[in-house]
Amino acid sequence: MGHRPYPGTTLSFIREHDVTVFEERQYNNRDLSQIRDILDRTPDIALVIYGSSAWNGFHTFFIPNDAAFARVVDRNRIDREVLLAHVTSTNRVLFTWPWLYDGGQHYYPSVRFSANIIEDNFKLKLVMRNITDRRTGKWDLYAVSEVYERYSQFRRGAVWAKILVPNIPTQNGVVHIVDNVLGIVSETIDMMIYRNDKTTTLMRYINTIGQIVRNYFSATGGLVTFFAPWNEAFDRIPEQIERRLLRDRIWLEQILKLHIVPAKELTSDEITNETIVNTIDNMRQLYFIKGEWPANNVSE
Repeated sequence: MGHRPYPGTTLSFIREHDVTVFEERQYNNRDLSQIRDILDRTPDIALVIYGSSAWNGFHTFFIPNDAAFARVVDRNRIDREVLLAHVTSTNRVLFTWPWLYDGGQHYYPSVRFSANIIEDNFKLKLVMRNITDRRTGKWDLYAVSEVYERYSQFRRGAVWAKILVPNIPTQNGVVHIVDNVLGIVSETIDMMIYRNDKTTTLMRYINTIGQIVRNYFSATGGLVTFFAPWNEAFDRIPEQIERRLLRDRIWLEQILKLHIVPAKELTSDEITNETIVNTIDNMRQLYFIKGEWPANNVSE
């Protein structure tokens, strides 16, 4: 889906005060006051990157809305590096349509800006991924920031942000408005699965057994890896088995514990066909088959 171009740079779009500009457009900047304030405090990035001339190249801008910034507890973490983590390097202009069937195969570097030099930042890469609900055929597109080696305040792994308003052309690139701040981890496991409409069944199962599983997320001596089944996974369970699970809390707890790997940040780039990890019940292990997206990593 495309939109009428905005007649200015991305910075001008964010700062636009004339509401009549948006009257015949399917987008506006009403929910972008937080990014506007942050850019006002970093004038060099605002002018050189977000307000750059097309003569200096085009970028893709993933702009978090106000609700996204509201979820970041420590606002001091939103610094210059985080602002740059939302922008692709020069002349990487990403519209959504080509990414619907990309399968997460292609990544593009974010932008690095230091000492008035603009260059590629391959430590933090950006990509779009399409998640389709096979039951309904509906799909959502996400912007994903991927960090392979920890640096600055960025941890290894991926941060996902749902694209709410895609494909807004500006004079220096294209804007996508997203629902999460990329680059930094601002949510706990609980928070993430609670707000995801694809894990409602998982939350119903967790609530059935009370606080037991949630305690494992924080009582394992460090970070954990949680393989969170989506609604589609639970739909594959035969009805008679599901009824038994909901009646037998001990069995349900045992099943959910198989999805938790204690004291380990297990990211997808670490997983191979030889990977074996212990689960939190200390009796069973997980083995992996490395597949292609969207099958991705399937455990047995």
